[in-house]
Amino acid sequence: MRRNYFVRSWRWLTRSRSREAKHSLFTEFIYLDEISVVSLLVSREGELTEQIQEGRAYEESAGSELGGGIALKDSPSISAKSSFQSKSSQTVQATRKANIQSQFRRLKGQVAETGLVYPAKQSRKLRKVDDLLKDGAVSRPVSSLSRGDLLELDVRLEADESYATNSVMREIASLSEDIQIPGLDSSDPMISELKSYTKLVDHFMAGLVPIRCKVINVRLLDREGEKYLVESGCADRFELETSEVELVAVLDKECFWKDIRRVLFSSVKVTVLGRVVVGGVRDSWTPVKLLDLFADTVPGGDQVVSAFSQLRFGDMTGGRSEEDRGANAFVVALEKYVELWSAASDVSISEEDRALIDLTTLALAGEWRIADSRREAFGALAACLSDAGVTIVPEQDVEVRQAAIDFAKISVFGVPERDDNDADTPNNHAGEAAQLLEVDVIAIYW
Repeated sequence: MRRNYFVRSWRWLTRSRSREAKHSLFTEFIYLDEISVVSLLVSREGELTEQIQEGRAYEESAGSELGGGIALKDSPSISAKSSFQSKSSQTVQATRKANIQSQFRRLKGQVAETGLVYPAKQSRKLRKVDDLLKDGAVSRPVSSLSRGDLLELDVRLEADESYATNSVMREIASLSEDIQIPGLDSSDPMISELKSYTKLVDHFMAGLVPIRCKVINVRLLDREGEKYLVESGCADRFELETSEVELVAVLDKECFWKDIRRVLFSSVKVTVLGRVVVGGVRDSWTPVKLLDLFADTVPGGDQVVSAFSQLRFGDMTGGRSEEDRGANAFVVALEKYVELWSAASDVSISEEDRALIDLTTLALAGEWRIADSRREAFGALAACLSDAGVTIVPEQDVEVRQAAIDFAKISVFGVPERDDNDADTPNNHAGEAAQLLEVDVIAIYW
């Protein structure tokens, strides 16, 4: 009798697992942080579990066996050996990925069962808005969000504007080295500046990729002065007036399982599992964290990143309006330069000299794009001022030039900074204040 009981129990258990596997959807990973997955599992279970140890041992065994096979194999040609090594490496990678996927599946199952992830399936019937706000599975006060909370959000995957612009600049600089590409000349001073700026940003990013994505399954509700994150379906059901939320994060290039170029610029719908970095919802975010540390030691470093976040590809290649904006802003800077030196020297400039200075200023308006050209323009204007009797002190001239540029709000690229109310400013979303959730991404998948 006891034997039949155990047999029936075993059959029921295996059938339930079979049904679960049959109805579960395939998961394809774009990004997976293996260290975070194992770390979270160990932190929950308190020790390195037998399953994790077995997976690691199997990976090491596969790697050593394949390595031994390569060493013992007498290959008649280098190409054959190379092919074998390539296949061996692929086998080890497949084993490693299969192991970490199984660990991720276990982690995801645990957090779902214990209700540690938001949003989740609603736990009660929702008859009114108050019921919605009391159900922690589909509604969460923003004030209760704290560092380490798990979020599972559906988003439109997009790279941050600064990374997208930097990628375009890098490609332009790279293409310019091929003299057969029409319209691109590697000797152009602007190409040299592009290379310098891309290298600077790449250095500070240190292999990291910033993303800024529109969240699909969660929206922000402001009710009686209290802000809530609300599941989108519930918000639509009760016809609540909500605003859009964006997810921001910095990813490690080494953790991508797909080609970055195929996924980051496609606006594909994906699911992100991550942990809250900063509690609450923010209205601003800086992807290049190192610039905050080096702000005092790297003059203009923060201005470079600010310029990248505001600069669009059309600012460099397109429209007459951008040309006019750049020229007009540079004229303002030149006029401010004349004003500052005139006031410092306390010299009365004659009408004839004033007319010559004004003509020179207008003639130099087109030199706004390249840093070298801007320096030469200021130098030419300084010569005109000297001829008019104004004393130019070389030790102070750099500070005066920078003060004039700052007054005209000219970025490091020569492009005037955009007003926050400008409708064409990227990521402005028709003037709405940004609502940003900063997370530490564990996985991106569909």
